[in-house]
Amino acid sequence: MSDNEKEVVDDPQEEQEAQEEPENQEDAGEENPEAEENGENNNPEGEQENKEEEEPKDPEDPENPEDPDNPDKEDGEEPKIVEEPEPEVELPTIDLVEEKKRSHRIIKEGLSKLAKIPDNTGYAFIDLNVEGKELMVLSDILSFYVNLRYANFSNNKIKDITSIEHCAYLLTLNASKNLIEDMRIFTLDRRLTFLTEMNLSGNKITKLPAITLPCLEKLYLNENEIESCEEFRGHLCLRVLELRKNKLKNCRGLRNCRVLTDLDLSQNQISDISHLENLPELKNLNLMGNKIEVLKSPLPQLPKLSLLNLDENIIADVKTFYNLREIPSLKTLLCNNNPFLEELGNGLKKELIRQFLPDPTVEDLKDLNEEVKMPTPPMIPDLTLINEDEVVQEDKDDVWQEKKEEEQKRIEEEEERRREEEERKREEEERLRREEEERLAEEERLRAEEEERKRAELEKSREEAAAKEKEKEQEEEEEEENAE
Repeated sequence: MSDNEKEVVDDPQEEQEAQEEPENQEDAGEENPEAEENGENNNPEGEQENKEEEEPKDPEDPENPEDPDNPDKEDGEEPKIVEEPEPEVELPTIDLVEEKKRSHRIIKEGLSKLAKIPDNTGYAFIDLNVEGKELMVLSDILSFYVNLRYANFSNNKIKDITSIEHCAYLLTLNASKNLIEDMRIFTLDRRLTFLTEMNLSGNKITKLPAITLPCLEKLYLNENEIESCEEFRGHLCLRVLELRKNKLKNCRGLRNCRVLTDLDLSQNQISDISHLENLPELKNLNLMGNKIEVLKSPLPQLPKLSLLNLDENIIADVKTFYNLREIPSLKTLLCNNNPFLEELGNGLKKELIRQFLPDPTVEDLKDLNEEVKMPTPPMIPDLTLINEDEVVQEDKDDVWQEKKEEEQKRIEEEEERRREEEERKREEEERLRREEEERLAEEERLRAEEEERKRAELEKSREEAAAKEKEKEQEEEEEEENAE
């Protein structure tokens, strides 16, 4: 849009003449077709169209008492009225006409701020505020106000916002707290190409479609009934997106917004954030009041995330925050009203600092008992605020010193356990050696006893054999003597 298209009247004389011209035309009740094309607040054709749409009385209608040919009418008698069932429609035609008239009257009353129109051929009202006017129907009324730049339709009963497409130069639109159910008009090409901010909070929208508004930077869809964002294919210019108080269960579709800095998903039913993709500029992520229990690794790649709000979720284990080391840019973490705080209490800051500081090395322990200490290494992420508690360097130094002392104690205990284990092994080896010596001695004793037994048996058998031999010899001698 050129500068001439946005220029507001600065010359007081020109502005006065521009204001007097539409006022005089309204007082005279004259039509100004040129002004109607440019969106001026003259006497638009809307009222004339409404008058033309009024139905004339039907002479054949039995309810028309002026009909002289009415067969049901007798001299001196009132006409008979035939009662027919009313058609089952939401609003009779006459009601729609009257509502359109009322809407047009309210819109004319809500116009303000004259400015030059884009082609510099005249002036038009560029600001419309009809907040809380019980509007129900817009119809084609906005076709008379194509030069609007700012429109506020909030807190009405509007269901169909389609006619907003006539306002080709619109910059901001507030249609919050209405009865709008879909956003189809914002998915069409070459519509509202200058719109930068849109608020549709508090309506009946059920899904986030693929928005095609090329210059849109801020989109507010809080307090709707949105269950899915899967049709949303990202946006090149969107910087702020709010989806608070909807019915989302996951983050599918929330991707490819290369300049998005603020994303509000609070008070939904989300349990997993792994589908947040290609959001390189995201700085503030609000996940308060969801159903997140753990932060699953790997976390989405959010290289510039600075604030993460996890208040009022169902996180039960503080150790799940260790995975936030994957987001080194994080500065502020909010995690109030989670179950793990019941056990941890006021020790949250200290515990998170402990998790995000690195583990001390042997080199870090060299200055443990010295007065001059080495600098504390940075936390990853290097948080500056945990809930409402500021993280200062002294906090990190204290925890780092504690970690070094604990590491030194762990090393000493490990060394003591190692020595005890070695002593136990030596004692066990000595016991086994003694048992082996005893076993070998016992085997030697048994072997010696067995050899002694065998030797005794052998000696005994020899003696028995010698005795038998001697006895035999004696018998032979006796036989020889008897023979002689």
